[in-house]
Formats: sequence, C-alpha cells, structure tokens
Amino acid sequence: MEGRHGRAVEDAQDSGVAETIGTLTYIERRVLLALSEGLSRREIASHLRVSPRTVGLALTVGKEKLGAQSITAAAVIVRIHELLLRRGH
Repeated sequence: MEGRHGRAVEDAQDSGVAETIGTLTYIERRVLLALSEGLSRREIASHLRVSPRTVGLALTVGKEKLGAQSITAAAVIVRIHELLLRRGH
C-alpha cells in the first residue's frame, strides 16, 4: 500500500503485530486509539481521567512496544488493527 501510512497498514496486518498489540496495557491502547481519532493529549487525559503525563508516557511506551517509527504510526497501527478485528480479519 502506498502513502504516508502504507508501512503502518502493512504492520497492522502482520500477525506478529497482533501479538505485540496484546502486550499494550489498557491505557496504552486506549490512548493510542484516542490519538488516532484526532483527540489532543489534553483531551485524551480528560476523557480517560488520567494525567497528561500518563498520556505522554503511554504514547511513548506504546510506540516503543510496537516498534513504530513515530507515535502517529503507532496510533495508526492500533487503529487499523482494531478495524481489522471488527471486520473479522
């Protein structure tokens, strides 16, 4: 797939990524999903009732766990994985 997030799409479809996503904590996954929906860090903190520092840490750790090149790529990987799960892939 071409485009800015082509690599993230390929990663999200990789079966190894599913296992890696399974290592994310509930907060890490929720924060990355919220970021993929366009929420700001402050909005995410308010929505999840956590501190902005917790949001920042969840983004950084989630990115590292997924081996993503950026926090945005990590958010896209988690979002696409979530969508694929809903579609039964």
